Amino acid sequence: MPSNRNTDIESAIGEYLEWAATNDRLAPSTLRDRRLYLGYFLNWCSSRKIETARQISPRGLEEYLKYWTQYRKPTCAPLSSYSIVARLIAVKSFLNWATTRGLLERNPAEALELPRPIDRAPVAVYSPLEIESILSEPDVTTKYGIRDRAILELFYGVGMRRGALRRIKLTDLDTATRKIHLFRPKTKHSQYLPIGDRARFWLRKYLGIRHLFLSDKPDDGILFLSHLGGPLSASRLSGMVGAYIRKALPGRPGACHALRHSMATAMHDNGADLRDLQVLLGHAHISTTQRYIRVSTKRLEEVHRRTHPMHQLPSNGERIDRPPAPPGQALYWGQASWTWFQECGTGNDDEGERY
Repeated sequence: MPSNRNTDIESAIGEYLEWAATNDRLAPSTLRDRRLYLGYFLNWCSSRKIETARQISPRGLEEYLKYWTQYRKPTCAPLSSYSIVARLIAVKSFLNWATTRGLLERNPAEALELPRPIDRAPVAVYSPLEIESILSEPDVTTKYGIRDRAILELFYGVGMRRGALRRIKLTDLDTATRKIHLFRPKTKHSQYLPIGDRARFWLRKYLGIRHLFLSDKPDDGILFLSHLGGPLSASRLSGMVGAYIRKALPGRPGACHALRHSMATAMHDNGADLRDLQVLLGHAHISTTQRYIRVSTKRLEEVHRRTHPMHQLPSNGERIDRPPAPPGQALYWGQASWTWFQECGTGNDDEGERY
């Protein structure tokens, strides 16, 4: 039965966020974004004298979508379709919850159509030689350089996300199996990923000097420490990686996630299956993995050379008596096609050049 409570929106959003924190399997970053986006929605409702959830209408949600579509940043640039969709998904999730709790008789967002996000290729993908330049940037004669080199090697060697790297603890390193344990908050699943030889080498060097980062605070076991002895902040990590990229490759953009994209693309170019990459990257849907992969020109040329039938024909312009057949296979052509092939050829004949 629908509830008769005329709960104000602010209280309802607060209850929803408390529920989502424990029941909706959201990653901490996603929960933080939900809180931010629902704050935007609350401000928008307040400006239009909408005080309770029951006052939210389908037409009002269309106006809210239009508001973000027309919104401009301080740089006068519009929001991306992904940013708009993220704001609306937060509202739809809240309204779904409010409907199941009886705060609404019917979900006003039920028929709301969201903009279709435009597939984005990775912002930056670096070649193996460019990656080598980036990884070689830290000054490994200092404790900070050794720490940063270990971080870069782990980003590229394992392909982990920034948040996952910040959460790694000493107990997550399994030296016996040469693997690292990752816990994925969104799916509540644990995963063990292999660590390459180079990443292990620099991890060992960093572990040998990690005590130099400890301050008077108790050691909570976080692997990578800041100069204050605590975990590295997300912004500090992005700034550090971005600085090394700009120094190694002037004019090229990128930060932590670019190393993850580059690893996935390089492995795909070398023959890794998309399903294997999906597991390695921790994607719930393979479509996400496909967006990560930027197929290189070299790979396209190789596929074209290996599979296109014209690469089986002579390249010297000479006429051939019959079409070549793959080894061990017979190739049958229709009479009309074979006659046309014989007449056209590729060189000059009595009637002039044929194409």
